[in-house]
This record gives sequence, structure tokens and C-alpha cells, in this order.
Amino acid sequence: RLIQITKDSWDKRDKKKRYWEPDKEGISLHVAGALMPRAFRFMDALIKLLEYRGHEFRKNQYGYTVAVVDGIEIEVYLREASKRVPATGGYSGTELVPTGDLIFQVGKYSDQKEWRDGTTPIEGLLARIVAKLELMAEIEKEQEEQRRLRQIEREKQEAIERAVAQRKQKEVQDFKALIHSAERFDEVTKLRHYVRAVKDQAGPLDEQTRKWVLWAEQKINWMDPLVDAPDEIFTDHDLAHYKEW
Repeated sequence: RLIQITKDSWDKRDKKKRYWEPDKEGISLHVAGALMPRAFRFMDALIKLLEYRGHEFRKNQYGYTVAVVDGIEIEVYLREASKRVPATGGYSGTELVPTGDLIFQVGKYSDQKEWRDGTTPIEGLLARIVAKLELMAEIEKEQEEQRRLRQIEREKQEAIERAVAQRKQKEVQDFKALIHSAERFDEVTKLRHYVRAVKDQAGPLDEQTRKWVLWAEQKINWMDPLVDAPDEIFTDHDLAHYKEW
């Protein structure tokens, strides 16, 4: 199907234009017109061999032609080799001219591999090309698995670090509460001593002193972390901020 779409686009091209842009559904073949039939035959044979091996050949979402091997997309590219020669027509410098040799390229960047016409034309290298694609897919699958395992380890480590941070945060809050309770207990102890001293000093309590002692003991019981009695006037907010009064 891809070959037919590409061939139809080629047959319908504007022959006045120097460069040909295939239909967006077709394959980009950067070769001179004389080599186009051979390019079609090569790509057709490659697609059929890939499908025979259980793989796919298609255009991906970015418009690149890819072989899909075991779920791994590998970009492929067929072009005609060129060489630099002295410019013609009285111009100085050099220009690129096609050589008639085909180059088939797979992958990109550091993983790029290419084959070109030589003693053996690239048609005779189809088995090697497919074997290389399968090897590249296998390596990529292994790397994906390693990345997946590393991601799992990262997530586990991040979860541990979050748990430690959360535990520390709770420990800090609990320790602050402990300090606050201890400070309240110290204050309460001093207050109880003071109220007892007042009672001892007063001897027999008159009504006013007796009411004051009762009021003071209620407030102290409200403040005491070991009693934690409710108060009609003071609140928990007051308890947390009584030092700011």
C-alpha cells in the first residue's frame, strides 16, 4: 500500500519541478528519477521481508518512515549518494551531483547504520538489514527495561525519602508539643506552689480568698497538661498562645 501511494504520487508529480515531494502518506525517497523504479522495488522487498518476519512498516505520527520491530520504531531512509565536483557553467566552487548509488540508512545519531551499493548492491543486503533492525530493537527493548527498572528504583527511593521526611516532620511537631507541655507543666508547678503559699499565708480563708483559690485552681487545671480540664472562658487557642498575652 505504501509503495503504491508513493508511486501514484511520483507518477502525478509536476515534472517541471526539480524536487518531488511525495504524498504525506507515502515514503520519502531521495533519489533521481532514473533510480525511482529500483527504489520502489527495493522498498517493496524490504516491507515484504519485514512483514514475513512478523514486523511492520509504516509512517509514524511525525511523518517519518519507520520499521516497527517488536513494538520499537526505527526510522529508515533511502537516498541516492552524491559527490562533490567542480561547478559547471562558469561558476567557481563545487556542486553535488548524484552518483547512481543507493544508500539505505536505519536509526539516527549514535545508533545510525547505513548500507550502500558496492560489490554487492543493497538488494543483496536485505537479510543483513532486517537482522540489524531486529538487533537494534532487541537492544532498545533491553534499554527500555533497564530504564523501567531504574525508574522503579527511583520511585522506591523517593517514596522512602518522602516517608522519612514525613516522619521527621511529625517527630518535630510531636517534640515541639512535648517541649510546650513541659513548659506548661513548669508553669503549672510554679502556680500550684504559689496558690498553696497564698493559702498557707492566709490561714483561715475568708470568702474572697476562697473564691480566688477556686478560680486559680480551675485555671491551673486548664493549663496543666496532665489534667487538661476545660475552661468556660479560655480556649485551646489561648493555651497555645498564652505567652503572647
